[in-house]
Amino acid sequence: MSNKPGNQLLPLTGLRFFAAAMVVIYHFSNIANPVLRNFIDHGGFGVTVFFVLSGFILAYSYANKPGEMRGSAKNFWAARVARLYPTYLLGMALMAPMVLARQGDSVSLQFSSGVLSLILGQA
Repeated sequence: MSNKPGNQLLPLTGLRFFAAAMVVIYHFSNIANPVLRNFIDHGGFGVTVFFVLSGFILAYSYANKPGEMRGSAKNFWAARVARLYPTYLLGMALMAPMVLARQGDSVSLQFSSGVLSLILGQA
């Protein structure tokens, strides 16, 4: 397996698909069969598999040679933010009406939570 730009790791990409599918099935299934239910109840494991594989694929894609990164760290982070943050903002925009409609939280708490979420500091 050569480490050149543009090389895809198709088997790992397929495995990431199945890991993500496990998570979706875990959240949305309503199956009573005990054998399938036991498998589905372990769907959260798909999150771990997905993130480990994603991290490996990122490292593989950006590695030049051992210990060196292709391009600069600044370019890497700019590309990551440009790829992920718009989707994050869309998700926040779609959830905002539901969060604002909640009666239990004060406006100041909702505002501070929203600001922290926008700057990815909510944890």
